[in-house]
Amino acid sequence: MSVKRKAPDYGPLMALCVEKAAARAGFTKTNPAVGAAVVRDGKAVSFGVHEFFGESHAEVNAINSAGEAARGADLLVTLEPCSTWGKTPPCVDKIIASGIKNVFIGVIDPNPAHAGRGIDKLLKAGINVQSGIEAERCALLIEDFVKSKLTGKPYVTMKIAMSADGRIASRTGDSKWITSEESRLEVHKMRGRSGAVLTGIGTVLADDPLLTDRSPGALRQPARVVLDGEARLSLSSKLVKSAGEVPLFVYVSEGASAEKTQKLKDAGACVIAAPSVSGKLDLGFILKSLYEKDIMTVMVEAGSAVAGSFRDADAADALELFIAPKIIGGLCALSPVGGEGAARVGDAAEFFSMKTAMCGPDIRISAKIKDYSSGVIKDTLSFMKEG
Repeated sequence: MSVKRKAPDYGPLMALCVEKAAARAGFTKTNPAVGAAVVRDGKAVSFGVHEFFGESHAEVNAINSAGEAARGADLLVTLEPCSTWGKTPPCVDKIIASGIKNVFIGVIDPNPAHAGRGIDKLLKAGINVQSGIEAERCALLIEDFVKSKLTGKPYVTMKIAMSADGRIASRTGDSKWITSEESRLEVHKMRGRSGAVLTGIGTVLADDPLLTDRSPGALRQPARVVLDGEARLSLSSKLVKSAGEVPLFVYVSEGASAEKTQKLKDAGACVIAAPSVSGKLDLGFILKSLYEKDIMTVMVEAGSAVAGSFRDADAADALELFIAPKIIGGLCALSPVGGEGAARVGDAAEFFSMKTAMCGPDIRISAKIKDYSSGVIKDTLSFMKEG
């Protein structure tokens, strides 16, 4: 279903589309981040991204910005244009009506029910189509979307800040501050790119965090999520006091005090009773519940116990690790991941992709624990071959 002619070298422009789309992370809720560009004579006439959930998609924004210049031009788009109605009309209809001559796609739609339908409709309208342009970049851009479509759960990133000897606090519980101001600023930005930030009641009682993005120029705030089986969250906490401004979800056990949960509700928190598994709140239930609330990405910013629960439940997809150049020591000082842990080293969660960088004096490791992009790349390349 792809054209047989040689495609122009649109790699750099497609990479720029990916970069622009990634900047809107968090704003599209359960929709994928998508970037597009209208191109004439090898130069971009306009760019478009999916700005907000429920609003026009990237292709439509790029075409609208180009105006009449779109007629006879090329269109680059990181993801196969949609062919069905959702919150907005099918993008393929807009492309066909605009007079676009050639469409260059990064990856095909990961939903098997939709994969190839947009391309087929474009081809039937006489538009040339080429897929697989910067497929790896484009697939990585939508890993959260792919995971959510496959599982009905949000993409989960665990954030850990620790000393070089693997401690998140001293033996007395003191934890301010292990990592640098530069690392803390980056964590704030990560919150702003997340659909929600999740923590446990232990961290809330110890630190009274706000869990918002307070970096300069912050454009949005994540929902805050607290795992609080016994409904111990104080009405005077920063989280509850700000519940009217920034969404707060509190997951309690089914046996939690009705009086306490009602007070939290009256204070503006959304309180949800969750079933328990082995004495702990069911993470599978909680993640599905969050996705149903239009949350596609969750950053876990919690203590050892909650981090351990995510590890034991195999519920984390990626890791952001900040390592400070200092040694705390102490047998009683907490490590970042508690829980039962692996019985054997061979059962450990391994990284299949890892990047390192400096963040001030700290080392930052960004790692993947699960892979959701290679399947999309494989399907795209197979689709091209069949075409």
